[in-house]
Amino acid sequence: MRGAGPDDGLAWGELLARRRAAAFVGRERELATFRALLAGAAPHVLAIHGAGGTGKSTLLARLADLAADAGAPAVVLDGRDLDPWPDAILGAILQACGAADAPATLDAVAAALAARPRPVLLVDTFEAIATLEPWLRDRLLPRLPAGALAVVAGRHAPSSAWRADPGWHGLLTTVELGNLGPTESAALLARRGVPAPAHAGLHALTHGHPLALALVADVAGRDAADLPTLPPDMVRVLLERFVRDVPSAAHRDALGVLALARVTTESLLRATMPDDDAAAAFAWLRTLSFVGVGRDGLYPHDLARDVLDRDLTFRDPDGRVALRRRLAGALRDALRGAPAAAAWRMTHDLLFLRRGGRSLAGYFAWRQADAGHGDVATAADHAAIAALIEAHEGAEAAAIAHHWLGRRPDDWLVFRGDDGAPRAAVGLLDLRRGDVGDVDLAADPAIAGAWRHVDARVDRAAPVRMLYARFWVVDGAYQQVSPTQDLIQTWIVSRWVTTPGLSFSFVATRHPERWSAQFDALDMPALPALAFVVGGASHVVHGFDWRDVTTADWLAAREPDGAPAAPSAPRPALDDLDAAVRAALRDFARGSALATNPLGDTAVVARVAAGRDRAEAIRAALRAVAAELGEHPRDARLLRALEVTYFRAAPSQEAAAERAGVPFGTFRRHLARAVERLVELVVERERAARAEAR
Repeated sequence: MRGAGPDDGLAWGELLARRRAAAFVGRERELATFRALLAGAAPHVLAIHGAGGTGKSTLLARLADLAADAGAPAVVLDGRDLDPWPDAILGAILQACGAADAPATLDAVAAALAARPRPVLLVDTFEAIATLEPWLRDRLLPRLPAGALAVVAGRHAPSSAWRADPGWHGLLTTVELGNLGPTESAALLARRGVPAPAHAGLHALTHGHPLALALVADVAGRDAADLPTLPPDMVRVLLERFVRDVPSAAHRDALGVLALARVTTESLLRATMPDDDAAAAFAWLRTLSFVGVGRDGLYPHDLARDVLDRDLTFRDPDGRVALRRRLAGALRDALRGAPAAAAWRMTHDLLFLRRGGRSLAGYFAWRQADAGHGDVATAADHAAIAALIEAHEGAEAAAIAHHWLGRRPDDWLVFRGDDGAPRAAVGLLDLRRGDVGDVDLAADPAIAGAWRHVDARVDRAAPVRMLYARFWVVDGAYQQVSPTQDLIQTWIVSRWVTTPGLSFSFVATRHPERWSAQFDALDMPALPALAFVVGGASHVVHGFDWRDVTTADWLAAREPDGAPAAPSAPRPALDDLDAAVRAALRDFARGSALATNPLGDTAVVARVAAGRDRAEAIRAALRAVAAELGEHPRDARLLRALEVTYFRAAPSQEAAAERAGVPFGTFRRHLARAVERLVELVVERERAARAEAR
């Protein structure tokens, strides 16, 4: 018999509260705010808002438990269970207070709540009854008894009417519930049995979105490390949380723009749809709970962007390619003649559209919604800039920087910390023939080498204009990928494409192993003759000759469809994947044969190939795709058939049927259907991946 356990003898309510507390992770700020309000005696409203799936209901359940522990059991309402009428709300409160026979009036509710030890009202899913917000603010809450505490949770922040009423000043606290950080994500996954080595990857995959973490934990189980992307059914669940109803095809198109563009503006929508539709769609996007409003426009939360993009890729891969092409064309047209600040933003937007391509993958952080802007350095910044360069490149480099700060002070950009001091700097020297003298060439071997290169190619009487990214440094990160490095790269590129009469551009780096692949993809090869040594450190220089290339042509080559990735081997035709998958299953345990399978040249396998040899990468990819069959109860038997026949192969199909616990004839039907479904899923994933890489 089972011995007594820690949960034995507990009432259901106590048992559920204990388990909720044990499973709850993170949200320390929100819990601390609630505890402080609960411990006080003043009336207050705590408004919690966030996108679907961020854990608002889970948090409210935990707050209800905390209130009960403090001797103030809460009245809990859920907007999904209520009609959007005042009488329905009043009646629900009275019923929760044990006063269901009282008339549904404000006076009756006030009396019922006043009879409780501490009046605490929790309202979840408020968006379902959002039309009652004015009534709640102006009628119900002012009638609550002294010291009442109300918590309202929904997708949207309180309207501006709360802030416009001076009476609510100091009585309302608004909290946006975001995603979990890496530590909280790891705690959630650990409590659901996911091994620690998979935590970082799954946090990156889900961006810490609580519902997505719970879903991948349930789907992945102990094979979580092999989950390369969000399975389609999980995308569907999350999409329903983010967007319950799409009013029209135009609104669905607007979601496509929102997914692909760094920021969405009404003018950008007009590039893809009629003006009237664009205005209505933009207004609708602003109402969505997973959409933020930045300085430059609207942007979706990170996971929402991923989900919307994957849905678009799955539904209409050709339409997605065409939409990216139209957006890139609109941005390129707007870039012509744009002022410097706007050009910087538009360049960032163009690069963002290309973020999955080989020339940018791994070189941008893409972790901020707004393309921030640096400041042109002032004389007061020069000492700090030199100190940054000395810290990362040495005293000799700092002396060269001092020279150029004096000679070309307007060619330096700084990015400031919260205290206003420079935390990053870039020296993009804008040099023309006639500007550079013997003193400059003697002071800096980098510029001396560049001018020798130019003089060998251009008549000395002809005008020349050069942009040389001589110094680019971020405090603590130097030239590593970071959000600030994104801005530095964007500014440099924007200057390349907007500087009139540009002849050559050069970039110097001490880390060719980190950056050369990107420069090569941008058609900026290393120029060995221009390499130089400063302070004992070697610098590699990449360059580009603009004299016979228009910026429009160069930008077109950088746009989503202008520079497709070149795989190491030709990718197999989609029609050939059926035979390749079936062969891979037959050879699953034979590494030498599996290593020659054409699946090894697919994007599906490339996504899980890191650190694996070719055969093991194919195995991991097939397992990951097959795992999607386990998401549906009716398809679980198909996954079981694949596992016992191929992944953990039995000596014969008869033995596999015995392992599966079904008659042999039934098993063979399951296995045939399982292989068909696996082929279908591999083809779907490969088609989507190829469309995304365009």
